[in-house]
Amino acid sequence: MPRLPSRMGALITALAICLSGCGSAASSSSGYISGSNPGTPGVSGPGPQEFLPVVMPEPEPEPEPTSVSEQMEQLRSMTPAELGLAGASMDNYTIFPVDGFVTVNGQECRRFNLYPQGDTGSIAGTYFLSTDKQHVYVLDPNTNTVSTIR
Repeated sequence: MPRLPSRMGALITALAICLSGCGSAASSSSGYISGSNPGTPGVSGPGPQEFLPVVMPEPEPEPEPTSVSEQMEQLRSMTPAELGLAGASMDNYTIFPVDGFVTVNGQECRRFNLYPQGDTGSIAGTYFLSTDKQHVYVLDPNTNTVSTIR
């Protein structure tokens, strides 16, 4: 620790001695680690204490959610059978994303409505894709419950 000018050093020493004698107020610093330094010559008492801040780890940044187009491509890459739909190809369906996000089983998801090609008045299914592209859910319109597809 660098030497301070004698007046400032004496002032800091006096403050440290005062704080060390204050009992619980100085000794209950939960956010600090304390350690003692050798006393200053000519000053009685235990000597000043150095308080070091506790370094908290930086929080992990939230991953960026996948784009709507990436999620639509993920749906197109699945088979109708995987989604519980009829037909051999996803080309038979039109996919419409719904604005915003919803939470399903603790996962942030986008909602997608699928319609039979050329018939936007009759919904074929409502699906939720997690923003990390790891989870796919389907909505049962009769019971208003969500089931895991993968």
